[in-house]
Amino acid sequence: MREQAVPVLRVADAERAIAWYLSLGFRPTWEHRFEPGLPAFAWRRSSR
Repeated sequence: MREQAVPVLRVADAERAIAWYLSLGFRPTWEHRFEPGLPAFAWRRSSR
């Protein structure tokens, strides 16, 4: 079984952080928010 470490980063503005990662070439993979106004969990994958 292959194991992989995945960093979890806390950011103040999720929408802005997501836009920044997209501008670097990352692509959307997964995003979830339990309720409006609660923190967003987003996973972006490198396009390399």
